[in-house]
Amino acid sequence: MKTTIVSVGALAVVAGCAGAAPTAPRVIYGAAAFGVDVSTERACQPRSADGEPAMLTTAVGEGTRFAAIETSPLGPHAGAYVRVEGHGRRSLQLGKEARAFGCTQRPLTDDASQCPVISTAAFGAAVEASLQAIGIAAVGPELGVGGELNWDPATPQGHEAWHMSVRIADWADADAALAVVARALDAWGIGSPFGVSVVGQVCPDAEPVMLEYIDELR
Repeated sequence: MKTTIVSVGALAVVAGCAGAAPTAPRVIYGAAAFGVDVSTERACQPRSADGEPAMLTTAVGEGTRFAAIETSPLGPHAGAYVRVEGHGRRSLQLGKEARAFGCTQRPLTDDASQCPVISTAAFGAAVEASLQAIGIAAVGPELGVGGELNWDPATPQGHEAWHMSVRIADWADADAALAVVARALDAWGIGSPFGVSVVGQVCPDAEPVMLEYIDELR
């Protein structure tokens, strides 16, 4: 089984076979969803997110369920990440086992013994759909801004280190996005964190990607 990891920005592409050409990931979120022509880099002009962090009115930091804004310069693609803490007893998990044995739909009971593990791919897709339903261009789930790829995302520590999140491109939408994520975590009874990344238009050479970790993520 070959695992391919594609990093963000200046991180290198790591392929399963030394000397072999990198295998393109099958699961890519991002530029295409925002109407960027990924067939040629010349058609894409990178830019930072619209608006400013000061537009965020949601209280973040100590004493709230929203962590302080983390920023990360990704070459010309500066971005930010806000983690939302879950208060439930279910956990989010990535990978093949989560898809096979975890729940892929919102549980209908508060009993955490039913669906103790939730597929991150399914949860993130539900958050993405909720945001798009209210007119916010969103992409997810994906590796968040500042996420660290040197952790196994199938573990709780790795899941948090990857900064799993939904991506938006405008700070004007950040308050609504955080509220949607918080409501979804509560509705699904999830205790794991999930975040919002605010990133502008990204071109193919630095496309943030969330790819299959073990064969089939989605």
